[in-house]
Amino acid sequence: MLKETRHNEQLAANRILGIGTFVQLNRPDGMVVPDLELRRDLVRVIREFKADVVVCQDPTNWFFGNEYINHPDHRAVATASVEAIFPAAGNRNYFPELLAEGLEPIKIKEVYISTASQADVWVDITEVMDRKIEALRQHKSQMGDWDPAPMLRKWGAEDGKKRTPAVSYAEDFRYMRIEG
Repeated sequence: MLKETRHNEQLAANRILGIGTFVQLNRPDGMVVPDLELRRDLVRVIREFKADVVVCQDPTNWFFGNEYINHPDHRAVATASVEAIFPAAGNRNYFPELLAEGLEPIKIKEVYISTASQADVWVDITEVMDRKIEALRQHKSQMGDWDPAPMLRKWGAEDGKKRTPAVSYAEDFRYMRIEG
């Protein structure tokens, strides 16, 4: 079953990255929509972990160059994530059922938006680039025989040159510090 395969691939990637906690929301592949149910589930996770920093994708990116259309699931989760970050996670009036579960509102302080067209922060990933590649390779059901290493190294090197001081590999984000 594809769902079980993807779950196991993610667990294998998490082991490589040293990630111990994994929350899977069990949405069907290719069918994710940015509805209130998904937003509530993301708010639940944010409140459970008392997150003050969230990393998500840019929901406005549909195309990357002339060779890639962003997956609709990625856009949907990105949209729901941004809407969960603000205002829902920190507002008692959103999802009162979460209050009944003992999940109090929490204010997100920082947001790192990946794949952003307006990147303004470049994080040095030189020391972890090999692990990043190996973790991505664990997703065999999606990768097939394709090796992501050349593409990731190319993008990482390009971003590394944009960073001050320059580094071998970097990853770009649009960074937001939410005040108040």
